[in-house]
Amino acid sequence: MTDDLLHFADEPEGAPSREDEGGWKILIADDDREVHTVTRLVLRDFEFEGRGLQFFSAFSAAETREIMFANQDMAMVLLDMVMETETSGIEVARYVREELGNHFVRIILRTGQPGQAPENQLISRYDINDYKEKTELTARKLFTVTTASIRSYRDLLTVERARRGLAQIVKASSRIFELQSFPAFSRDVLVQLSQLLQVVGEPGDRPGCGVILRAVPGGGWAVSAGVGPYAGLERSETVPPEIMEVCARALQERTLVFLDHRFVGYYKTRKGMEMLLYFENGRPTSRLEQNLISTFSINITTALDNLHLNQEIIQTQREVIFTLGEVLDTRSGETAHHVRRVGEMASFLARLHGRPEHECELIRMAAPMHDVGKIGIPDRILLKPDPLTAEEFTRIQEHTNIGYNILKHSGRDIMQSAAIIALQHHEKWDGSGYPQHLSGSQIHLFARITALADVLDALLHPRPYKHAWTQEEVRAYLEEQSGVQFDPGLVDLLLSHFDEFLRIIASHPQPE
Repeated sequence: MTDDLLHFADEPEGAPSREDEGGWKILIADDDREVHTVTRLVLRDFEFEGRGLQFFSAFSAAETREIMFANQDMAMVLLDMVMETETSGIEVARYVREELGNHFVRIILRTGQPGQAPENQLISRYDINDYKEKTELTARKLFTVTTASIRSYRDLLTVERARRGLAQIVKASSRIFELQSFPAFSRDVLVQLSQLLQVVGEPGDRPGCGVILRAVPGGGWAVSAGVGPYAGLERSETVPPEIMEVCARALQERTLVFLDHRFVGYYKTRKGMEMLLYFENGRPTSRLEQNLISTFSINITTALDNLHLNQEIIQTQREVIFTLGEVLDTRSGETAHHVRRVGEMASFLARLHGRPEHECELIRMAAPMHDVGKIGIPDRILLKPDPLTAEEFTRIQEHTNIGYNILKHSGRDIMQSAAIIALQHHEKWDGSGYPQHLSGSQIHLFARITALADVLDALLHPRPYKHAWTQEEVRAYLEEQSGVQFDPGLVDLLLSHFDEFLRIIASHPQPE
């Protein structure tokens, strides 16, 4: 017993017990060193939920504030009412609750001077959890109050983590419900899941990692997205067998399965598209985390259904747009699949220009409608094989305004973009175009891109009034018109990736 007392007496001031690192943190704040010794001795074998205690010692109010500032995960403070002054304990409690904003640590106020009890309103205001005279705290009562305090601290943390977790689910769900591509959706699910677990986990937890797999038509699975060490799998055509082995259980049970330090989930849309989620958390998943992940998982399923439905709508819109564009092109003597090639090349050029993916997809959909206004031009002018008169050329120029007026009334981004392209795709960089004689950056980027893609495809294919130009002739013309008809920066991008544009054209050949 004497050795134990000497051991505790030799602890450096403010230092935690070296034996119990990782245990529940308890601060003994008292100017009486014997109180520290006795408290440590009585509670040295204490354990709650498999964790012991990590002791800290402070011998003044100032030192107590410093330790609390540096250890805001303190579970309990045994706080002397009287240290430097008769109200030191109350001042420390005020500091902890009001200045630090720490409402989780349990404060047990102690005094060796009967009659120094704090006023009731102060106990309530600073959430002082118990008040004891030191003579009351026998070994049994000290053990009991410590157990109650740490249990209360744990429950408060659980409630707070649940609150933060639910708030994170709301935030994460609003993100994954945004309309986006499936790979982007997959990455967002993994990122938001990792953030959710960090919000409700222990301080210092490392971010989780995982992959999302998508069923391949005809059988098998492919990696749609990965985070952490699995990020590189996005470029892989094969799924590591160890991942598929773990996913087999979720696939068999068609549900969310927790397996020690990882979990897997199976998802299927109403239209039959299947997805697997594999995630490693690096530690066993707590009951609270399992409940929150299950809640988030329900939102994943709903968002996946919405995404799949939206993609079907977009695909239907795309087919309607392409069909309409090709009908108009057929009427005006354009080559088959012209509008599809223009849309693909415009999207690729926008990507080379550094535009965000949603803008690249937007111009892919909008560019094919650039000549929709030709529906209002008489056949005798539109199909005339001979050179147009000045009056006829003026009339055919009206297709830009006609197209704009047809499309501008919709509030959809696709139609608004298409309206701008229809109006401005015959404007020229030097201001000599029509209908508004805009120049340079006054011309919308989408219109500048579409104009270049439109002319490139037109020159490389035959028309009733001309033969197809050679690649050399096309390159020479684009270089000549750089800074005159076309945006010089866009021309440079196109010419430096000329072979890739030719491959896009070749992927949509004219019928024989």
